[in-house]
Amino acid sequence: RAWHIVPDGRIAGMEIVVERATPADAPDFLDLVDALADYEALDRPDPAARERLVRDAFGPSPRFALFMARRDGAAVGYAVVFETYSTFLA
Repeated sequence: RAWHIVPDGRIAGMEIVVERATPADAPDFLDLVDALADYEALDRPDPAARERLVRDAFGPSPRFALFMARRDGAAVGYAVVFETYSTFLA
């Protein structure tokens, strides 16, 4: 399933498509993570962290759901969705 988002219906060519990521999206995801780190003036993930990110997104027991946002096929964003649970708030 894909979501098609148009920030302003009057702007042609601005449609953003958001879909659940697949392992083929890993390079684009890591590029966006690097871009965010650069923007925030943080260190980019090292090779071990990059492996964990991909494994945790696409491995046999994913730790989070990953969604990619694309405009005209180019990756423009991502969303990481994970569940937390508190036994104190149950």
